[in-house]
Amino acid sequence: MYEGGLAMNLNNIRHLNWLNIIVKAAVVMFVVFLLFIAGAMTALAPWLIARLLPIGILVIVILTALMSANDKRLSEKTLNIWLAVLLSTMALWPTYLLIKFSGLPALDARRVVAGLTLGATLYFLLSRKYFVKALFTGGYFRVGSFLVLSYATLRIASCFTSEHTFASLIIVFWEILYYYSMFFVGALLFGEAKYHQWLMKILMVLAVLIAGYAAVEWLFEKNILIQLAPSNKEFTEFKAALALSRLREGFFRAQGTFEHPLLLAEFSAMTLCFGLAAMLWSKKEDEFRVLGGITIVAAIGAALLSGSRSALITTTLGGLIVILLRIIAPKVALKKRQQTFRKIAFFFTLSAVIAVAIPAASVLVKGRTTNEAASTVGRIYMLELGIPSILSNPLLGKGPGSSGAIAGIRTGSGIGTLDNYLLAIAIESGVPALFLFLACLLYPVWVIFNKLMTGEQTSANFYAAVAAALVVTTITRTVLWMPYNLLFSFLLAGMVLRSISNNPKNTDQ
Repeated sequence: MYEGGLAMNLNNIRHLNWLNIIVKAAVVMFVVFLLFIAGAMTALAPWLIARLLPIGILVIVILTALMSANDKRLSEKTLNIWLAVLLSTMALWPTYLLIKFSGLPALDARRVVAGLTLGATLYFLLSRKYFVKALFTGGYFRVGSFLVLSYATLRIASCFTSEHTFASLIIVFWEILYYYSMFFVGALLFGEAKYHQWLMKILMVLAVLIAGYAAVEWLFEKNILIQLAPSNKEFTEFKAALALSRLREGFFRAQGTFEHPLLLAEFSAMTLCFGLAAMLWSKKEDEFRVLGGITIVAAIGAALLSGSRSALITTTLGGLIVILLRIIAPKVALKKRQQTFRKIAFFFTLSAVIAVAIPAASVLVKGRTTNEAASTVGRIYMLELGIPSILSNPLLGKGPGSSGAIAGIRTGSGIGTLDNYLLAIAIESGVPALFLFLACLLYPVWVIFNKLMTGEQTSANFYAAVAAALVVTTITRTVLWMPYNLLFSFLLAGMVLRSISNNPKNTDQ
């Protein structure tokens, strides 16, 4: 008996060592890919050497990690601070605001924090065996990892169909840094249930702060942060284009700390889901409930100030999903047949509410004013321009960065735009990439739905909010190309799938 147990432990150790070797080899290949991009870029533009310094630093970090043998776990306090800094920077720091010191390249705080997060994650992945063990968690997380990696692989592969391969590789490099890597950051660093409520608090506080800033911006019709943006030619044109896009039918559209009013609308709709979940799953005297109520008011206010039609649809749908999950999801464990009845009831109720709301939604989609109607016509025209390209290149597309030239149009103000991220992905990387992208967002929703229907109560508010927020993100992608809020979506998806995979329960009672 003792010898059998010892042999099993030895096999587990050998298995973990092999996994460790595989991970290190994969990371080294990733570094080689980064060095390839850096070398190509500096060969084409030597002035980029200073800007590519972070890649050299990343190589040093990885080499240091390969020589480290420390397996000490990170403290909960450290990770809480880390999560707060990451989310706050990505929500509060505008993409156009750069830090410039004389003689040095401009710094983007978002890029710095995302780069440090990815570098630290790779360091711990190479130096701590428990990180490797977490990476190979089975179940739902394994499926989610496969989806994200497959999607990223197709994005990279499609770069080689582009007329400007190196430019496409640069685009995908930043996507990996900001979005796809965040799936694994969320899973490996924050994939335990003890971080769920903390993340909800951070997002709700950020929603209130951003809504307050948006209200001030709307009242004075001026965004102070834009005034701090660089004054070179590129940003002068950016400011002019932004000024034209923010005034619709005499209504000033707030953008808050984001680059576009639609990004504010998307973030507000996502955080509304967390505020509503905090209210519905908390006791009356709980301060979490109070914060949730404040967040709901702030998120709805910010969505309205953004002047976005999609915000009215996404906030309503996101809130409806959270409410239905609270009402229909059981409070105790049920047999599988009972769970099936609950699922059917959920979908029938949701479908009925959507059917009732279709007339009002149709009015919003068609447009209530001349400008809104023109915007809808423009989006339809983009589809007409993009579909032939998709049909002619359905597998790998035309390469990242090509969609704007193919399906983009110029508005009446002369601004070039492509208002559909899903269309852009299909044009640039093909139909398989589009389906994989949708699966990356919607697979966690399906996993959460099944989990809540088992009667799961641990972190139920967090799971419900994430499911609704991911649906909000998916719908918003049909009218918004800018991908910046996808960082939150991939981070949440990784956290959810790892957490549920860590705590599987038999649904048959």
